[in-house]
Amino acid sequence: MPIQQTPQRSLRDLVMKPVVYRVAGMDKVRVVSNLKYTDIDNPNLLMDVYSPPNPAKGEKLPAVIFIHGAAGAEYKPKDWGFYISWG
Repeated sequence: MPIQQTPQRSLRDLVMKPVVYRVAGMDKVRVVSNLKYTDIDNPNLLMDVYSPPNPAKGEKLPAVIFIHGAAGAEYKPKDWGFYISWG
């Protein structure tokens, strides 16, 4: 008899999946996790910043910003696999 997944397990499996397409060097980043980006005392308002490991001083680089609209989600969107696997 197959094991039936619970809805919570299915949601976790969905949001934790990584990006499938990978390119060389995308894992070479400096990660600063759980930065508080507001003065409001809310543990859900944190962000992670991914940047090149050794940028040249004064070098201007493009930025990609992912914005979600679900504060207080069961699984914090900043920790979802398809966000963190971008590297």
